[in-house]
Amino acid sequence: MNITMVGSAPTNKTSISTLSALLIMFMLAFACNTAALAQSALSEGPVEVTPEEAAQLLEQNPNIVVLDVRTPVEFYISHIENAVNVNYYSFTFKSKIKNLDRNKIYLLHCQTGVRSGKTLPIMTEAGFTQIYHMTDGFKAWENANLPTT
Repeated sequence: MNITMVGSAPTNKTSISTLSALLIMFMLAFACNTAALAQSALSEGPVEVTPEEAAQLLEQNPNIVVLDVRTPVEFYISHIENAVNVNYYSFTFKSKIKNLDRNKIYLLHCQTGVRSGKTLPIMTEAGFTQIYHMTDGFKAWENANLPTT
């Protein structure tokens, strides 16, 4: 196919369609590459994210499990929609964590990042490989005015 150019603009509809198709293919390749980079970052170990990044991840992938390791009272007061609560202070905490599905992607958080930070090594030692950690916790999520239930 020949593209005839006058200056720098295509001169026929076929040329414009071809350029549009190429642009769309480039954008799709870039989007897939970005997703692949995010996935490869996860394979390197837990990825630290801000509340805004966490919200974007949840929007892009509704299958991510939000793992909230705060107390049941903290969870009851307010939490991220569809979050799973496993109380860090429970005597059965480690066994509950180890019984979670290792094939799922997790967004891990607590109130300020301390308990969830201590949970990371428990999860990685148990074989979890796909963990996003909301470093500053639920408090930062609320401060960013992100949705809660």
